[in-house]
Amino acid sequence: MIDPTGIKAGTNFQAYVDNTPITTYDPLGLAGQRGVGPDVVYYICCKKGRLAVCEGPNQRGDQFARKCRQEHEQQHINDMKCNEDNYCKDKPDGPVRVGPNEKARLECDGYRAQLKCLDKTFQSRDVRQDKTHALEQIKKYCPPTPH
Repeated sequence: MIDPTGIKAGTNFQAYVDNTPITTYDPLGLAGQRGVGPDVVYYICCKKGRLAVCEGPNQRGDQFARKCRQEHEQQHINDMKCNEDNYCKDKPDGPVRVGPNEKARLECDGYRAQLKCLDKTFQSRDVRQDKTHALEQIKKYCPPTPH
């Protein structure tokens, strides 16, 4: 079977996005488009005019780490809800784009929510790795707190 773009379907259901469904999206079902760039809030997209988690957080790791990654993404949705129409009104389904300052604020809040979750859960190897990553990202995205 071949789709309208000429890609042979076969058994590879992610060929249209070059097997990278996390960083590529396909709003029209015809050809994958990269969502990579400094203005993309990963996993957050517009779906039918509403904010949503696009494909869910990266599925590597155990259930504890994945749950906290979901908390990170949900924090983005919570932070963006007050301006949802600005993000999604009259826009096609696909990743949400924001400016660099807003991205830093959103990621700061997201990683803080993730870290809070990680601190309260079973301390598996995956959780400890995610905790280290979250702390690094907090240093990168969050403004230093005055003493």
